[in-house]
Amino acid sequence: MARRTRISATVVMLVLFNGASAHYPARAADPQVPAGRDPGGYPVAVIGSGIDYTQPHLANMLARDGEGEIIGYDFIDDDRRPYAALGTTDSAEILTAEGQAATLVVVRADTSSIQSLANAIGYAAKSPAIIVAIFRSEHARDAAKIVSAAATRFPSRLFIFGGDETQPVSAANLIVVTGVDGKPTPATTASDQNTFDLAVSTAGLWQRPVAKSSGKTASPSDIAVARTAALAARLRAVATDASAADLKTRILELAEPIALTEPKAAKGGWIAEPRRHFWLE
Repeated sequence: MARRTRISATVVMLVLFNGASAHYPARAADPQVPAGRDPGGYPVAVIGSGIDYTQPHLANMLARDGEGEIIGYDFIDDDRRPYAALGTTDSAEILTAEGQAATLVVVRADTSSIQSLANAIGYAAKSPAIIVAIFRSEHARDAAKIVSAAATRFPSRLFIFGGDETQPVSAANLIVVTGVDGKPTPATTASDQNTFDLAVSTAGLWQRPVAKSSGKTASPSDIAVARTAALAARLRAVATDASAADLKTRILELAEPIALTEPKAAKGGWIAEPRRHFWLE
């Protein structure tokens, strides 16, 4: 088992440093990205299973280059149409609704694949996005290792990740989050308490209307990632010179401690109302 862990870590670092890429057949059936201009604001890289960018309110929030082409990619279909009718559309809606100044760099990837996820992170790290939100598939068993290695490799980016209870990871520019509906309870063991940096309330979003074509709502973990990324974007709008590590520190300073008398805990505490902080008037 130990030998397998060493090999996985080596593979992760080689992929991130060398920027190797996988090729998949392009799918011309995906809808074209609507024409548009860059909306300005602060780009947030959304790494997940793609979004429905035909929704006008999301199309208007896509980060674009000087020629109006989106800054984004699909590492599953190997094209510039990171589309999914389901995917992370609902999470993207939460992020843009609460992010105010946030725009979207959409990177579609198979987060259960080391190669695909590493390619997506490499792309995001070269994009204008300082904030990188990673929406993990439930089958992505090695995602925590990849994200941890990426945070070390790209210290100027703030990574926000829905953590894996079985693989505690940490870095100065990585926030590992979990979603809680109501006040969280403390961890039962020391290892549990070291798994998550931050718990974020999902209250009020459980019965949230589903995006018209998404077909599902975001998971608690996805909501936590989206709300934290939105908070980071608002913070960046008022602290434009803050480093990735500074952004993490300032976000964790907003957290309330989890009382010992109070289902998953986080070592950094929890944020009950993330929209209260740095809301832009």
